[in-house]
Amino acid sequence: MEPTFWEIFFESPAFLLLAMGFVLGVFDKFITGIAQFFKWLFLTCYEVLNVFEKGVILRFGNYHKTLGPGLHFILPWGIDKLTKETVVRQTAYLNVQSLTTQDNKKVAIAAIVIFKIENIKKFLLEIDDGETDVMNMVYGTVSDCIEASIFEDIITPNWNKEVLKRVRQATVEYCGVKVISIKWSDKTTARSVRLWND
Repeated sequence: MEPTFWEIFFESPAFLLLAMGFVLGVFDKFITGIAQFFKWLFLTCYEVLNVFEKGVILRFGNYHKTLGPGLHFILPWGIDKLTKETVVRQTAYLNVQSLTTQDNKKVAIAAIVIFKIENIKKFLLEIDDGETDVMNMVYGTVSDCIEASIFEDIITPNWNKEVLKRVRQATVEYCGVKVISIKWSDKTTARSVRLWND
């Protein structure tokens, strides 16, 4: 009996080359797909924090750990979420406050506040708006110090040190921030106080 077309075709070198090409093509697509998957996985599984940054990882929305500068592995697909912040020294201006001292003198006071984040977990997770909350703590503490002092005390260096000490204590406990210094840009008596809203 004579072989059929298909028997001849399946035994021919052309079929062998065609079959190998098909298998290699499928295998190539398979390998390329796996490589693309691992490339995507690798690119979404790490985060680099610069030397001036710190962060916290939230795993399923809960605090997991604190991170410093460097390369860090994070779980993909929304399991881990990194929240980061710059932790270098920052400067903020304490706008003019008009207050009354214990001896009933009107005082207008303004300052430049230099601070640095010390506890990144507290700063990112326990307060709502970092710099605003820090400045509110400074405003409140300075206000308390002025209202508890007489004017002659306010103009002394010891008073400045005491205010800085109290501000540091308040901001570290509440915000996780260390106030490095407070430079008074204005500290004068005022006859009357008028606030204008723009």
